[in-house]
Amino acid sequence: MISDATLRFISEVFIGDKENFYKYKSGSQLVRFFNEHFGFQDVYQAGFPTRWVYVSDKIKELYRTGRLNDFFSLILHKGYIIREHQLTEIEAIQRREQILHVFNRQFRYDKYELVVKGDKIILVKIDENLVPIGSGGFADVFYRKSDRKVIKKLKDEHILDRDKRSRFKREYEITKKLQNIVTIQPHHKVS
Repeated sequence: MISDATLRFISEVFIGDKENFYKYKSGSQLVRFFNEHFGFQDVYQAGFPTRWVYVSDKIKELYRTGRLNDFFSLILHKGYIIREHQLTEIEAIQRREQILHVFNRQFRYDKYELVVKGDKIILVKIDENLVPIGSGGFADVFYRKSDRKVIKKLKDEHILDRDKRSRFKREYEITKKLQNIVTIQPHHKVS
């Protein structure tokens, strides 16, 4: 389950109170958003909860009913970001990547991550999504089932070692330049 701290963080980012990724949203705007996009029939009136509490409760309900991925797919869609901030397509995609990074930094505390799969954003359990496929001197390699990518992670015992982090980063930059030359295809199906 998603922790209360993560729910609050995600809610505060979405309502525009944290990180400056989204515009400020009033209580009535939030009610309209959830009614319009998710079929709620809430009414904004006296006694309305704190905005982040309202959004947190809606996220819990979407999680409970299996529609949480729809929420993230909507608020992280480039069209939504373009409309909210009058950004160019490139600026919207850059902002989406920044938001994903910040959300995932928070979700990791709960062992979740948001991954892009086509036009959808999916919340997955990290342990269920990563399949170990190898290990080296200072890094482990995983197959990420959700998007069929190979992920290399620096081992925990080397994270504080500046030289190993630097070497890992250099290796990443070299590999990134080779991505158009080398294609990796699994020889066996990973479940």
